[in-house]
Amino acid sequence: MTTPLYVQETEIIKLLASFKGFTYGFASKGQAPRYPFDLPGIGVQLAPPKQNDCSTFVEALLVKAWANVHGRAFVWNMDRHEKMMIQDPDHVYSPVTAVIEASMAKAVSSTTRPPPPWSLVQGWTTLKPLSGHTFLVVAVDPVTSRVLTLESNFTYGMSGPGCRELGDLDSFTNLHPGKDWPKDPSLWTWLKFVSTYPYMQLAQLNVLNPTWAGSGGASTGTLPGYGPGRPVDKSEADPTTLPVLQKGDRGEHVELLQRELAKRNFASTPADGVFGSNTDAAVRAFQSSRRLTADGIVGEKTWTALLG
Repeated sequence: MTTPLYVQETEIIKLLASFKGFTYGFASKGQAPRYPFDLPGIGVQLAPPKQNDCSTFVEALLVKAWANVHGRAFVWNMDRHEKMMIQDPDHVYSPVTAVIEASMAKAVSSTTRPPPPWSLVQGWTTLKPLSGHTFLVVAVDPVTSRVLTLESNFTYGMSGPGCRELGDLDSFTNLHPGKDWPKDPSLWTWLKFVSTYPYMQLAQLNVLNPTWAGSGGASTGTLPGYGPGRPVDKSEADPTTLPVLQKGDRGEHVELLQRELAKRNFASTPADGVFGSNTDAAVRAFQSSRRLTADGIVGEKTWTALLG
């Protein structure tokens, strides 16, 4: 079993600014999709012109985020790229396969229930002929079951990257549709997604601290104020709900981890919210001292021992 690779949600959100000005490109019209930046392991066509499609938007956003955080530990290659682009018509759910193979996600067993935050969806309206879409479910409102997506599309109120029925990223203040998005009656419910895409598979991405959907975008992405956030106090921390952390992660929970390790003399470097090599070594030493598996992954058992 491969070790899951996690990223903080902010690592994805801060890349959204790179897609400003992009529109939807139609391959049938000779509008080859382009990328805003290079990706590891593959050669891609860079903008300009600024045009992409559903698959290239999802690949660019996710692969860049995981590569930025995990470096060489994250592997993306032509095989996975071709799966994301659904190059083989006999494997119509290959984008889901690709992110699972790359340790970015785990399979979602049910499509009838609303998915968890940050789920990649490969949905098909018909299989013969093939007609479908690749998109991200960022959040589902528990009261209304309305869904907030990130996707690149040429319909549903969009002409490029944005949120279905709410508009393009360029039209949003702070590249965010606003924290009141669940109140918009034009948004699709999950039931409508299921009925529109009767053939569907999903993968839950390994994303930590998913708070962007309700934030209004006030201090996310590349905007002023972006950073690890306010420190998490030990008294607020419940080991059963704290995120799983490992090398490459960033944020307020990493800072909490570092402070607690320092209190026990397992870390001497400043608590900067970055889970680097020194923090990894400190975690492994602490785990060994408590007779836990010394794998550097901070899960419930390690949190419990650290905060007890």
